[in-house]
Amino acid sequence: MGFMLLLVSAAFAAGNLREGMDPGFEMAGKYWRTMFPNDAHSYFSTNGGINGSGALVITSEDVETETGFYAKGFVPIVGGHKYTLEVRVKGKVKHGYAYIAARMVAGAKGMGQDANTKFVKTFEGDPLMDCQENSWSSVHCSFTAPKECNAIHIKIATREFLGTVFFDDVAVYEMDDGISIPQLTQSPAMDGRLDPSFAKEATRFTDFMSFPIVGRTLAKDQTEVYVGMTTEFIYLTFMLHHGANEPLISNEHSRDNLKLFSEDSVELFISRKGKLDSVAQIAANAKGAIYDALDGNANWNCKVEVATGKENNACDVIQLKIPLNDLGYNHAFDAGSVQLDFIMSFCRNHTSKSTSKHSTWTRLRSRFDEFEAFRAFRGLGNDFGRNCSDKNWKRHDWQSSAMDAKSSYHYNANV
Repeated sequence: MGFMLLLVSAAFAAGNLREGMDPGFEMAGKYWRTMFPNDAHSYFSTNGGINGSGALVITSEDVETETGFYAKGFVPIVGGHKYTLEVRVKGKVKHGYAYIAARMVAGAKGMGQDANTKFVKTFEGDPLMDCQENSWSSVHCSFTAPKECNAIHIKIATREFLGTVFFDDVAVYEMDDGISIPQLTQSPAMDGRLDPSFAKEATRFTDFMSFPIVGRTLAKDQTEVYVGMTTEFIYLTFMLHHGANEPLISNEHSRDNLKLFSEDSVELFISRKGKLDSVAQIAANAKGAIYDALDGNANWNCKVEVATGKENNACDVIQLKIPLNDLGYNHAFDAGSVQLDFIMSFCRNHTSKSTSKHSTWTRLRSRFDEFEAFRAFRGLGNDFGRNCSDKNWKRHDWQSSAMDAKSSYHYNANV
């Protein structure tokens, strides 16, 4: 299944490399270098990336055999595991192609090159022979790391190239362990509080980033999301942290009132059964008002149940209970034969007396419905999907700060 490349390993923070790796190319000259010294065709742009952020640029009016960039350090991996390397791209290709490559490294110590470092082989992604000048798409390289390798060295390049291309947001995803939605032993209480039993079993997501994302800036008012499921429902509990003296601003509304989005609210985007290009949007504010739409059509209404409350004077709670039937799954017919695979994204709108702010767990740069950046999830429903039952889909405490500590990056200017 093509979307599996979006699965993220516990070794990487929500698909993002560490800030020190500069995956958004905000300080590219420090952490990235051109393949050849004084290369006039490859340069760093301070505002050519998504939403005016940094970018790598390759431009040429003459056919070049090869030109591009190397990272100035290694990214840690586990030998024998499957990964996908990704970079966002836009521009115009007149001749030749752009690509991203992973150079396999064995014997890496401290993630910098030394006498023990050995380059084993290089995997190149599919060649990008066409792209849009005004919209971003993705270039990928998927591979199984040789067992003796413990790191990769990233290469972003063009070959026999005429044109101009911009690169932004490089990321690495592991394909072996998905982000799982665990099977619950009991349904949580829908009372506007975080159910302690649910919290122990659910997958937890933290470290929401300010939207639109430029670099890696954690939102001041953080959000936690707990997700679990039964054979009939998906349950989500959003914990909306805020200043003790800054109560959330929300009002009661009729269903699908657009005013909800200018108030304190949360948004879930989730795909339907077998249709990764068909996405439901379900939003709720701190007063329990609901907006739901399917593929942008607000005439679609799901049977979502919402409960709101306060954990304390600095944390509001929004709970969602979503029937799997509304997402195209029917336990009576699909059990044992259909996998519960979704792409999802979690977002938050936060309004104070002076300003409106937004944050997202998914790395979004241009809009909340940036489906191509959504992450893939797999449900652990007790007998949904034969292909689920024969794999050890681990439950992760999806807290990126903890994961960053496991995947430490060490800068080395000589790589």
